Amino acid sequence: LAQGYGSSSESADILGKMKRSCCVWLALGVCHVAPTVRAGFLQKSDLSGENERQDLAGKSSVQNELGSMVAAMISGKGPGMASLAKITGKKMDLSTAVRQLDGKLPSDVASLVHMTTSEQAAGAFDEASMQKARKILNGMMLEAWGELDDVVFECKEFQERNRGTYEQVVADLARLGSQLARLGESRVGANQGIVDTDRERKDAEERLEKVTTEFTETRFENARIMKIRKNDLAVFDFILQATACKDSSFVQMGDPSVQVCQSETGPSLNFKNPNLQSQMERLMTPEASLALREALGQVQGPLGLIQSRADTTSTDTTTALPTFAAAVVPVSEDPHPSGQWKKCVDGTPNCGLLHDLMSLEWGKFRDSFDELTAEMNQNQELFDTTKRNINEEITVISEQKTEHMEVLAATISAINADTEEMNEKDQQKRDLEHEFDKTCLIFREKITEILYTRICAVRRVRNELLQHSTKTPPSKFSDCDFSDWASKTGECIAPNGNAILCDDTCPRADPYKCGGFETMKRDVVVSPDDYGMRCPPLERQKKCGQKKCPVDCLMSAWSGWSKCTKDCESGVEGKTRSVLTKPKNGGKGCDSVQEERPCNTGSCDRDCKLDDWGAWSPCSMACSGGITKRFKKVVVPIRGQGKCPKKRSPERFERKKCNTQDCVGDEICIAQQDLVIALDASGSLRAKGYEVVRGLAMNLTTRYKSKYFGIDTIKMGVSLFGNGRLIPLKDGSGTTISSAINLQDLTFDLAAVRTKIKESKFQRGFTNMAQAFSTADKMLSQGGRPSAQSAVMVISDGKFSFKYQTAEKAKELKDKNVMIYMAPITETQDKSLEILKKWASQPWETNYERIPGLAALQFNTMMFVQKLIVKFCPDSISPTLRAAKDSMRQYILIHENGWASDECGEWKQMERTSDKDECARQCRDAGFPGFAFGKGEDVFGECHGEVMIVTQASFDKYKHDPANPAPPCGSTQNCPNTCEWLDNPYFDSYVINPTSMGEQKAAR
Repeated sequence: LAQGYGSSSESADILGKMKRSCCVWLALGVCHVAPTVRAGFLQKSDLSGENERQDLAGKSSVQNELGSMVAAMISGKGPGMASLAKITGKKMDLSTAVRQLDGKLPSDVASLVHMTTSEQAAGAFDEASMQKARKILNGMMLEAWGELDDVVFECKEFQERNRGTYEQVVADLARLGSQLARLGESRVGANQGIVDTDRERKDAEERLEKVTTEFTETRFENARIMKIRKNDLAVFDFILQATACKDSSFVQMGDPSVQVCQSETGPSLNFKNPNLQSQMERLMTPEASLALREALGQVQGPLGLIQSRADTTSTDTTTALPTFAAAVVPVSEDPHPSGQWKKCVDGTPNCGLLHDLMSLEWGKFRDSFDELTAEMNQNQELFDTTKRNINEEITVISEQKTEHMEVLAATISAINADTEEMNEKDQQKRDLEHEFDKTCLIFREKITEILYTRICAVRRVRNELLQHSTKTPPSKFSDCDFSDWASKTGECIAPNGNAILCDDTCPRADPYKCGGFETMKRDVVVSPDDYGMRCPPLERQKKCGQKKCPVDCLMSAWSGWSKCTKDCESGVEGKTRSVLTKPKNGGKGCDSVQEERPCNTGSCDRDCKLDDWGAWSPCSMACSGGITKRFKKVVVPIRGQGKCPKKRSPERFERKKCNTQDCVGDEICIAQQDLVIALDASGSLRAKGYEVVRGLAMNLTTRYKSKYFGIDTIKMGVSLFGNGRLIPLKDGSGTTISSAINLQDLTFDLAAVRTKIKESKFQRGFTNMAQAFSTADKMLSQGGRPSAQSAVMVISDGKFSFKYQTAEKAKELKDKNVMIYMAPITETQDKSLEILKKWASQPWETNYERIPGLAALQFNTMMFVQKLIVKFCPDSISPTLRAAKDSMRQYILIHENGWASDECGEWKQMERTSDKDECARQCRDAGFPGFAFGKGEDVFGECHGEVMIVTQASFDKYKHDPANPAPPCGSTQNCPNTCEWLDNPYFDSYVINPTSMGEQKAAR
């Protein structure tokens, strides 16, 4: 200064003025030795560059540490704002605080702050100035806390809004990833399903082609054979029509139209009519020629068919091929050997025998024709069924492929949609992360700045300044200390007053136009005194619920379990459900739409399971020892290599003797049955033989009763067969077989039945048993009773002309629950009888009885009548045996399935008993001469005493005439007209012998 002013006096004067000015400046706090004005703050000019670098490094370290703690606080991991302020305040030195507040303090406060850094400041502070600075600095901190709260709340609202959406996006990405994985599996499964259905379709088409080829080959072969059989059948159609008896006489005498000739190759037929002979030769086939020779050669020779006028007919055989021989016809002497075979005998063939013999051969060809026709029809039906099944299988396979393709298309569409959504979610996630990082950095810097500069630095400066105060040193006052912000109620309240967690109207450009508000609060930890910083607001509103509401997946109920894919060896059954609402906005994802579980895990090898023993079958005989059987049915069949006892093995079949008592010989049939007698009058029987058979039928009818014990029993009809002839169809397309004769419709008039049988004529035709079954079926359908058993009794010579048709008709009858009884009359036991056993109802032992020839029948007719009655009748009794039993019991049955009406007399229920004799005893002791006894399942053993008058005369009448008894009356006067029998299938009515009891109740 001296050098600058030139003279010492001037220099001294100037120096003095500067000293005085410095004192003033010191008092005002705006002066510093060697001052340097720097942004409103006076700093020491002697700070070395090294010290300044250390201060700046300290500042950076503390501020960076605070920034890290603020970042942790923002993420919800670090301490709260109040704690951060305390931690940072302890680490901040005065120089750093002063430097942070450079240019931010009022000038008077700044001068006091500068004085705190001066080495000459001791004792130079004005107390009033310090109290003024205290108030200003406390206000600055309080204002900073308010601004900090604004920033923190804005940050928190942004964080909740951003992180809430971010979490939803992350959840959606996880869900989409899981969905894409499942969709990938579904796509693989759909592709595999398409491959499998293509393979299955190819296999099915190959099977169809194979089946079609096999069927076509078989059809062509059968058509070839059918043509041959038609030709063969045409031959015997012609022969059968040509050999039919043309007049009513049994034997053609006169000029015969056909002869049996002996040819070089064997016997043959020779028609005198050249046109017939030519027609037969033109129709003849090798097979028919061979069959004709074999048929004519079955007897001793072709002459065995010749019958002279003096020939008589024996009745001791029923064979279809007679074995008698005719007289040898003389031949010319020394015939030429080369032409001798052409010689025909001059005799008359027995037309009945010849026609029946030809019918048997015709029947064989007809059977082969019918069987082949049936086989071709079955093949066609089987092929049509197989073809239809394979086509249906192909249709199902095609539908399955379509379903797989639809699944594949839907899966690919879903994959594309989910992939697109996933890409959008990925981009949204990146945007949210970028926005979060960028915005949080801004908020961190703002919060750090406010905390570091406007709170911590101000507090450090204030505390340092007040160290010089005698009134309010830092140890003598308290600032407001408070907790961190927390929710007051924990609820986010929408403008309408309802609590919400989310808002689907978010996000909006103005975030304050969606969501709700949450009331936040903080508590005062230390209350401020009069000199410390006052408490900032302790409660304020914060935006909340500013994210879209999550939508959980909604699924339908499970379907039922599907059918197991395999019957054994572990199949699979599944159930499905559908997605009704797809998830979004982080909602709960969908669970599986399909579940599977193993089923039928047992082995495919399964033994059969048998039912309990069935009921014993009806006894094969009513007396003289029969057989009854019972079986165990298979309820679960075997599978794979399983085992099952054979039908006749002891495990499944039992038999025992029954009705071992001797037959009395006068057994009669009183069953409730509709019976058609099919009577054979074919040519093989011959006239005398038919008379024997007719006699059997007539005598048989005498053992059947149409009414007994007051109820209708047997209703009988007669079908006459053996009139078989070929009849040309009107359209000329072929021939048909004449129908059996309906000799008598079903009737209760058994005398009329006997008359019809007696008047019947020998038919001389072939054995058209199938037509007899058809006629019987029609008779039962038109005249049968619903409650009665239907039955057909076939009395024949054991032969039949065509097996196939007859078997079919027999099956039809049995399918309608019609019983078939077979009574063949034949000496021989050939294979044809085994067929009759099959046609009879099963068990055949109960429904089949062979009569050993016409001779045996002719001389023992009543013995065989007895056998047929006791075997075929389901309810046969012996009147003699019944009378003996009644005599011992002293009561008799007078009415089945019913009791007398109340108008006949009073009745009383007696003590229940399972013994019929005990019921009779109770009624006898009580003076009841009649009683009704329960026989139904629920009423068995019920005993009803009947008030009636039974005299010895009426008792004897009931005893000797049980067919249609009148109901007994309990009145001594004439019985009212209303006294009648009432039908009741659960009770039978009895009367007691008056000689076995005392006074009758009705007579008292």
